[in-house]
Amino acid sequence: MIAYGPVVAGWRRVRCSVAGLCVLLGVVTACGSPGGPTGRGSSSHVAPSAASPAATEVPVPACLTDAEAQNNLRTVVVPGGGKRQAAEWGSGSVGVLLSHQSDGDLCQWHDYAVTLARRGYRALALSYQDATADEALAAARTLRKDGAKTVVLLGASMGGTISLAAAARMVPPPAAVISLSGPRAFNSVDALAGVKKLRMPVFLAAGGLDEPFASDARTIYRAATHASTRRLLIEGGSGAHGVAFLDGGPVQKAMEAFLARFAPPHR
Repeated sequence: MIAYGPVVAGWRRVRCSVAGLCVLLGVVTACGSPGGPTGRGSSSHVAPSAASPAATEVPVPACLTDAEAQNNLRTVVVPGGGKRQAAEWGSGSVGVLLSHQSDGDLCQWHDYAVTLARRGYRALALSYQDATADEALAAARTLRKDGAKTVVLLGASMGGTISLAAAARMVPPPAAVISLSGPRAFNSVDALAGVKKLRMPVFLAAGGLDEPFASDARTIYRAATHASTRRLLIEGGSGAHGVAFLDGGPVQKAMEAFLARFAPPHR
């Protein structure tokens, strides 16, 4: 059986177990599920340089075609933190920053980034190195520099935590933020503290059997009291985690409806 909380302004539906027990857990230091939705994982191959020895060869994510490696790769400069690899698809004025799980890299979002681009969005998938909000903020600046007028932050697991924390610091703020199975904290990144400051629409989802992430999603939802709109979707009986929700099921459909409502694409 499933118990439903009240629906407020058409979006504040809370779905949780009949027991209604939301265990407040401490800091989560690891999260993620093996590989991405396409099983690409985070492996890389090396693109040799004809003019340089092996020591200076540049790694190229294995998910990219030769054309994508040539045309879609971006370098994100993190102030004081060096450079990060990213890949961008699409040319729309609404940008979506895709943040991966702790076991992945930008390849975890490859197929969905292509899908978003086909729908009119500009999608940037970032490979994190330090798992910080500073990296996300630098990637958002790259999106804006490339032509995005507005930005949405979308992350899975670790990436969801980072997205929520970064949204609280982003200037101008994102149009919306989406977290799929993001824990309340990851290493030094505290999503719970950040979400209390959010004013934009917030979408949170987790599998009902995926603990502690389901409990953390409920805790984050309760803290997001200033969000202009918030939605929590706990898929009862599901152990799906993060990018595993990109399977065409109810969570993906609800997420995409949320995205289309608050950040429709503009070509």
